Amino acid sequence: MERGVRAGVMRAALCVAAVCAASTSAEASPWVLRPGRIAVSGGVYYQYANSEFFSEPANGRGITGEVPFSLRGQFHSGTMFAGIRAGVAPRFEFELNVPFRVVSYTADPVILLPRPMDFMGLEADYYRRNIINLSRATAGVADINLALRYQFVSLSPLALAAELRFKMPTGYARPEGTFGDRPTSTADFLARAGELVRPQNIRDDVTLGDAQLDVSASLLMGLAFRTGTFVRLDATFVARTEGAGQQVQGAFRVGQSIGKLFVFYGGVSGQYSVTQGRVIGISVAAVDPTLPADQYGRDNDPTFNLLLREVRLDRDLLDVSGGLIARVSPSTEINLSFARTVAGRNVSATNTIFVSMTANTDWGQVVGAARGR
Repeated sequence: MERGVRAGVMRAALCVAAVCAASTSAEASPWVLRPGRIAVSGGVYYQYANSEFFSEPANGRGITGEVPFSLRGQFHSGTMFAGIRAGVAPRFEFELNVPFRVVSYTADPVILLPRPMDFMGLEADYYRRNIINLSRATAGVADINLALRYQFVSLSPLALAAELRFKMPTGYARPEGTFGDRPTSTADFLARAGELVRPQNIRDDVTLGDAQLDVSASLLMGLAFRTGTFVRLDATFVARTEGAGQQVQGAFRVGQSIGKLFVFYGGVSGQYSVTQGRVIGISVAAVDPTLPADQYGRDNDPTFNLLLREVRLDRDLLDVSGGLIARVSPSTEINLSFARTVAGRNVSATNTIFVSMTANTDWGQVVGAARGR
């Protein structure tokens, strides 16, 4: 699910990016399991970012490219997940993936409102009451992924499969603008800036995801050669609910096995919003994100160094990744990888470290072992 310039809203986008990245843990494959075969996986991935890709005009001035989070912001997320794939019929399998996530965003506190001339109390008391703290943290079960996959071509070296995937929220708090879900226009915000820019109006926009249902339809293609080389190509359309923009996604991966124990791979993946979603709130961007907190709101201007932006659940991104799969037994493998968001729009420049273990077996063996206890 950001910042090179925004103040609080960046965190909402950061979480969105985290959710997106979570989909990389899915075991989608054009090579489906045979009936009665299951693959159980578990793992963890850690994400961090201190900059974002910000590309949209704001108040007539455009900010583009990768920029640091303002107020020395830092994003961190840790996710543990458990998943299962099962072959339930010839050429047909299902997958379930359940993640537990911890997300945090830290930034320097800032004071935007100057002390009114008619304030009768101590100056220190006034500023103490108007400190805006954008640091937040949350934890819980994030979006559950359920996928159905059918392999309609299996002719060496080619495999083709169709996939239908559901990304389902679990009741966590939904992302909002820095000042909540109202106002939803910059004009309304400017008319009420003195009322809205107060600590009690700041919303906890660090969330575990977009809090909306996604339904994805994918075509998965794979080539596996006798030389140990494999190629993967995925194309996906994502129908997003709750007013989010619709997306197209794609991924390309190539790998090479070294002997019988190791597989090295690398690839690129991306997503692009083909429609514009609804506004979920208003946030702010820093004109110069490198300025310290005491340079905001100076000269009796609470909007100094700030640009207003309308927040949506839409984003574009391009990731590059590389990794290693180690086979520790004929039925068990460990996957280690690193990914980096290298370009995008309204998304954090996220680094992801991923570790997982997958074990394959027949369903009958699991049932037999359970009965033998």
